[in-house]
Amino acid sequence: MRDSVAVTGASGYVGRNLRRHLARRGIRAVCLTRRPLAARATETVVAGPWASARAARALRACRAMVHLAGVGRHSGQGGYSQNAALAEEAVRACRRARVPKIVFVSGLGADSRATAYFASKMAAERAISRSGIAHAIFRASYIMGRGDALSSKVRRMARAGRVAVPGTGRYAMQPVHIDDACAVLAGEAMRPGSRRTLDLVGPERVTYRRLAGALAGGARLRAVPMESAIREAARSARAPYDLDELALLAGGFVGDHARLRRAARMGFMGLRSML
Repeated sequence: MRDSVAVTGASGYVGRNLRRHLARRGIRAVCLTRRPLAARATETVVAGPWASARAARALRACRAMVHLAGVGRHSGQGGYSQNAALAEEAVRACRRARVPKIVFVSGLGADSRATAYFASKMAAERAISRSGIAHAIFRASYIMGRGDALSSKVRRMARAGRVAVPGTGRYAMQPVHIDDACAVLAGEAMRPGSRRTLDLVGPERVTYRRLAGALAGGARLRAVPMESAIREAARSARAPYDLDELALLAGGFVGDHARLRRAARMGFMGLRSML
């Protein structure tokens, strides 16, 4: 009986929160990890290659895989081509165990191919959409909540006295709360079938300057010319923002929340609740 949901990238930010969401609802999870991970009572942890016989046995109990593993903007790593390779590996693992569905978290702006990160997410999307397996692809905006990377970055700068805001700061964002994101992913994993791509975005659009100001808690905002921010990001790993973050911000990527809301059949937190 397929009563479980597989989660790759189970130790990452979204993975940890998704596992908590599933456990609270009594949904069993199969966590595919590269390293050992402490398991909850409702979890089976498989550390090691997804091609192993043990992974295949565990996956046979799964009705869907939520594929989160990848190289992210905040990882400090290069080699974004791993994102496509990991998606292909996820597809092969699902085929071997006949997992009927893949839910994949991509990035809002992936179709723009603006940077190597976005291009790699687009390549990963293609690997999943062409797999012949039922799938749902969610192009995520900033996912905000307890300990998210963006909020943590802004608050660190605020503690140091000033928050750098690249360019005008008037470019748009559409953050979604981590609890809402997990509810969307879990709900989709439990829903049979589908072949669709949706924007995983919150109900409100906000400029980065306004969002940074709210997160900074009264700390001074410091405008930095975008060209200077790009040069610093290219020169130093200690720059306030890396090149992919700057591309995401300057791109002003926003999405179709109304379509997501109809598909997910749930309410979403507004900005005030996220901060």
